[in-house]
Parts: sequence; C-alpha cells; structure tokens
Amino acid sequence: MKIFLTGGTGLLGSNIVKELVNGNYKLKLLARSYEKAQKQRSDGVDIVQGDLKNIASFAPELQGCDVLIHAGAYFTEFFKKGNEDNSLHEINVKGTERLLTEAYERGIKNIIYVSSTGVLDTSGGKVVDENAPYHETTENPYFKSKIEAEKCVLDFSHKHPDVRIITILPAIMMGPGDYGLTRMGEFVLSFLKEGMPAVLPVKAVIVDARDVAKAIVAAIDKGRQGERYIVGGDVFKVKEIVKILSEVSGKPVPKRRPSFQFIMVISGLMAIRSKITGKPSPIPRRDELQRLRNQQGYSYTKAKKELRLTFRPLRETIADTVSWFEEKGGL
Repeated sequence: MKIFLTGGTGLLGSNIVKELVNGNYKLKLLARSYEKAQKQRSDGVDIVQGDLKNIASFAPELQGCDVLIHAGAYFTEFFKKGNEDNSLHEINVKGTERLLTEAYERGIKNIIYVSSTGVLDTSGGKVVDENAPYHETTENPYFKSKIEAEKCVLDFSHKHPDVRIITILPAIMMGPGDYGLTRMGEFVLSFLKEGMPAVLPVKAVIVDARDVAKAIVAAIDKGRQGERYIVGGDVFKVKEIVKILSEVSGKPVPKRRPSFQFIMVISGLMAIRSKITGKPSPIPRRDELQRLRNQQGYSYTKAKKELRLTFRPLRETIADTVSWFEEKGGL
C-alpha cells in the first residue's frame, strides 16, 4: 500500500514516517525542503519536493497512491499588521480543499486529515468529546483556519460519499523528533537551558507525538468513515510538567509564580509586539491563557476503543524528549 504524506518533516510528521516505515508501507513524503526531508530518508520513502501553496505543482505525484495523510499546516498565532489575509487561509483552508480534490481525481479514496483539539469549544467547564461544537468565537487565527479547514473536509465528504475520510484531533504534542521546534519543544528547551523565567498558573493537555502517529497510521484501516477521533485528553498543571522536567533533567524549577492577572497583562503586551514585529510571543495569547486556565480535558475513549490505542505516561514522554534534545545537541 502506498501513502502520500504532507507535513512529514516536523514533530508529528517525523513520527508518522517512522510508523509507516515500520509498518512496511511505501511512502511519498511531500517536503518544501529536500535537504530537510533527507533526515527522514529510508527504504520505501520517496521525497516529493513541493509546497501546499501550489498543489498543482506536485499533484501528479498523487497518482498511484492508495491513502492521503494530510498532516501539513502553516502555524502562527499572530498576524502582522496589515497582513490578515496570509498563509494561514491559503495553506490550511484553500490548500486542504485543493489537495482533497486533486487526490480524488487521481483515485485516492482513503483520506486521513489531521486537525486539532483547539477547534473544540471547551468553555462549558467540563470534559468534552468529539461531539463538542466548534470554538467559533476563538480569536486564535490558527484555530480559526483549522475550523474552516475541517468544514471544507466535511463538505467534501458529503459531496463524495465514496471516499473514506477520518479526522484526527491531537491535543498539544510533545516528544522526540521535534525538528521544527514546536511551542512545547521551545518550552522544554527553555527549561533545560534554565531560561524559563516563571511557571505559568495554567494547565495543558499533553499527548506524545508518537502516540498520535500511531493513531494516524491505525486509521488507515481502522475507525469509521466520517468520524473524528480525539487523541490525548489528560490534564496536567504546568507546575506538574515542570516538576517532572526537573526530576528527569536535574535542572532547577523556576522559583517565580506570577499571578494569572499579571500573566494576562504581559501576554497582551507581547501580542502587540508580535503584531508589529512578526516575532512569536514567549507566552500564549490572552484567549489561549483563559482556555488553558479552565481546561478540563478531552475524552479519548473512542480513539482507544476504535483505533485500539494505548498512551505513554507523561514522564516517559518528557524523559524521551529531553534525551532527544540532548542527543541532537539542542542544548
């Protein structure tokens, strides 16, 4: 069976590649940078150089593939002033729409789309499942784009009932293989370099990227047509995550414990800076802080049952992530 994979060079993608190779699948890996993709190169992996802004340029490579795994996306939480109509919509929404169409026209009838738990409304103060409504009022431009992309996937599914489409919604991911340095990767490195100024008074739902990769590969022949599957749902206070990081690495825990109100003020100032400079903020957006403060977690019962998943404990994930950064010279 031959798989076409987008987004295969980052944290999640690198682990999807490993799962597919271990499962003896043949793989076409889409990458903007051929050199970067070479890190994933192994027997059965063909690199296709291309960009999700220009689907037509690599669309012929979809021919002959049996499954499309669309894990590629553009990520940013802030717009520069005057740049609202940017790559988020072009890649995450229009790119998804065009890619599904091109895949269908070339005979692919099995599609796995990777979304995010960030699209779900968690304002009710309780654990939510796949039936939760979209967080339509979110101010986070990335999550807005993922909501619109999911709607495109749903619309495509309705128009093409002969195509099997499964949507995977991962929580915040952590793990080895963080080549592109995700926000959690930056969090871990900041701690290991003793550059973390304070411990935020919020919570997070963390899942190992290797477990998400297993879920995605499992969805190739498991799960039900048209269903969404949440992958990861346990809630951890940031102070708990930092405590494990300290125990694993031997590094000290930051002593500062600022109030939530103070963090909200600083976040607002950092957001203004980001809009002006285009540089990412070192702390989450104000709306995301509120979400993290009230986080009650997600139910991933359906994924465990239908995709037959098991999940690593957080300590194992953190230990392996720290070891990976140490081995790769990230410190």
